[in-house]
Amino acid sequence: LLGWQWALPTQEIPAGVRPDPIFTPPPHEWSAGEWHPTPASDQWQLAASCFAILTGELPPRDEIPPLRWVRPDCPANVAELLDRALAPNPDDRYHSVASLLRGVEKISGSGTPALSGVDIASGEYKAVSEEDRLRWATGDDFEVLSSLGSGTFGTVWRVRDLTLQREVAMKVLHPSVAKSDAAVARFRREAQMAARLQHPAIVPIYDWDSKGDVHWYVMELEEEGSVADLVRRMGPRPFAEVSPQIDLILDGLHAAHENGIIHRDLKPENLLIDRYRRWRIADFGIANAMGEEWAGSSGTPAFAPPEQLLGEPQGVAADLFAVAAIVFFALTGAAPFVGEDGRAILAQQLAGSAKLDRFQPELADWLRKGLAADPDLRFTDASEMQSEWRKVSRAVIEREARLPWGARVAKALRNGFGAGAIVVAALAGSAHSARAQTRADSIRADSIRAAQRDSAQSLSRVHVTVTRADETEQRAPWAVGMQTKADIQTGQATLGIDEVLNNIPGVYVDNRYNYSLDQRLSIRGAGSRANFGIRGVKVLIDGVPQSLPDGQNELNNLELGDISRVEVLRGSASSLYGNGSGGVISFTTDMSAPDPLDQTLRFEMGSFGTSKWQSRTSGRDGSFVGSLSASRTIVNGFRQFSNADLKQLNGAADYAFSSNTTLSLRAFATEMPTALNPGALTAAEYAANRDSAAATNIRRDASKAISQNQFSARLQHNA
Repeated sequence: LLGWQWALPTQEIPAGVRPDPIFTPPPHEWSAGEWHPTPASDQWQLAASCFAILTGELPPRDEIPPLRWVRPDCPANVAELLDRALAPNPDDRYHSVASLLRGVEKISGSGTPALSGVDIASGEYKAVSEEDRLRWATGDDFEVLSSLGSGTFGTVWRVRDLTLQREVAMKVLHPSVAKSDAAVARFRREAQMAARLQHPAIVPIYDWDSKGDVHWYVMELEEEGSVADLVRRMGPRPFAEVSPQIDLILDGLHAAHENGIIHRDLKPENLLIDRYRRWRIADFGIANAMGEEWAGSSGTPAFAPPEQLLGEPQGVAADLFAVAAIVFFALTGAAPFVGEDGRAILAQQLAGSAKLDRFQPELADWLRKGLAADPDLRFTDASEMQSEWRKVSRAVIEREARLPWGARVAKALRNGFGAGAIVVAALAGSAHSARAQTRADSIRADSIRAAQRDSAQSLSRVHVTVTRADETEQRAPWAVGMQTKADIQTGQATLGIDEVLNNIPGVYVDNRYNYSLDQRLSIRGAGSRANFGIRGVKVLIDGVPQSLPDGQNELNNLELGDISRVEVLRGSASSLYGNGSGGVISFTTDMSAPDPLDQTLRFEMGSFGTSKWQSRTSGRDGSFVGSLSASRTIVNGFRQFSNADLKQLNGAADYAFSSNTTLSLRAFATEMPTALNPGALTAAEYAANRDSAAATNIRRDASKAISQNQFSARLQHNA
């Protein structure tokens, strides 16, 4: 500690003598040139020195940025401590340097061997939260990021291993449970049992440790949640998805049983899903080693066998019963036996009341044997159960493959899933409804304007404006492209404009599955280099520009289910539309409504949690034609952290005053409360798991929300 000569009583320091300000940064409360040390200023200067060590420069006196803004890799608990010590208002800092020291001890692990509470300035005793205890105990080695869940005996946390720079899961024993030596020994035994098992179907354990009264073990982070989360989020799963996962689980159970370990608490919550979407066994909290006394009524009643609920001894058959119950749950979304308590569930198990008639015969027989109340009537071991499961899988999958297409779609809809987008359109209209002829209002002829040169005579300048002209598709220039209603909606999911523009040469669409970035258009390079939005490409909906003054376009209010035609201009003709010289894309709303009314309902479901519904009402009354459309799109995304929820309400009305004059009104209301951004991956991250998200984006909750309303009125008169 240099500068010790200034550590003197104030009255003993000669007047006008003060330290060099270059090496003594002045805190916010000092005036320019002032040196008036206090315990609060000492605290600020100490934190300022730490700030300089971490960032390479002293903090400014005013408007000090949060430490993690300038040093993102600084542990969050360290940054929080220094940011508080650097507060401009002395009252917002720690009450004393001693209080600051206690904060340092909490995150560094120095000081007292256990932490249950701290003394605050008022002399009171304040209990420390479970997260604070964990930060205190593991601050040297781990950064605590978030809580993943809590159970009867412990809490699981998402943490970053500061040594290996990777995110892992940490299970920590509850403070109340940690007071029991027997519970601590059992907790350590759980980690030891799981660590003995090296198998792709079992979550690996990396380490076990304790500090004071904080006990934990570290395991691999399974980022996709549990099977229970999967079914809760996406509904019952198709057999083709469940089949290979159960095969892997049975293989892992066989390895555990061969090592003399019975899990005894298998349930959907204890089957975790890793980044490669594999189901893996976790939580050996009440597992027993064979040869020990394993009688007891522990476990989860809905997935525990009768002998476990009765407190009788349990063998490998207990785990096999749980596997059969999990298969039933994954395929139906409910446990095979449901009751208000363990007694009611036990009664159903003994009566064999599981409803298996919904399954194919081979699968029903397999479930009936696996769920038998008598352990002796179940499979003898996991290997036999796996072998029979493979036979069942082949039979069921082959039979499903022979089903007609319509039957497969109906079954997918009943079970609430789909391997691809499933579109169901129900059209209800008047018995006398007729298809109205599509209006001939193409923009293709913008690019075929020509000047008449009948002679070399010089004429006065004439200003001619041609905005639209009729032309057949065969005679239109190659620079003009068009997609009709059939191209847009028939067999299409209507989720992104790339579905519409795929057949137009030179047009590219990026970011279809990243709703937080919106879709980026480019036409022959124009727009592809835009940092934000779409520049250089003009977008119109019913002739109304969707471009902002700086050239950006916002397409969240576009509902493809309402569009009857898309026209694309490329080349020099697009310069007629101002700064959209890179190209023009024009969308036309479907106003071909019958007289008097037409109602359309469209519903889709697909993989990666994709669902969309749209209700559209349209009608005609004399010179008036209108439509109203409401839709909602929900996407979980094929990548982690890419969820989106888009709600749209669109209205359109046209009124023809005459054959030449039409008033068009359009209104759009768009709400997107959720749009997560998974971010970009490095080459190494992509090679490891292309479905993952950037860790920084998850930590900073990179996302956006949109609330957008638009109204337009357009009067068109053809002279």
